[in-house]
Amino acid sequence: MYIETLVAFDKLSKEHLHLFSFEQRNELHQKLAGLIALKDLSNAIIEWCEQYPNIDELLDLKITSEQRGAGGGGGDPVSPEESKKLQQEIINTIRVPSPQNKPSESESK
Repeated sequence: MYIETLVAFDKLSKEHLHLFSFEQRNELHQKLAGLIALKDLSNAIIEWCEQYPNIDELLDLKITSEQRGAGGGGGDPVSPEESKKLQQEIINTIRVPSPQNKPSESESK
């Protein structure tokens, strides 16, 4: 179940990044930093999402669709390398500033 949560959240964050404020993404980035185990990553993401009902609801829908797509099973075992890659993908996605939070060129000069 942990991998399904991570895959679902990865897709959610890429498809609906606009739902995440800069502060929320920064908060989640700090929460995930240093976590490697799938269980810890998954639990941290679920805990964080529960604070934001709109994101939590979308994650629940994504997890349900992932389980249906995988036949509802636990999926294939994931290597530590694959786990680290998925963690990095999630962190990289939430780290990217959304267009409305990017400083304009005149502000950065």
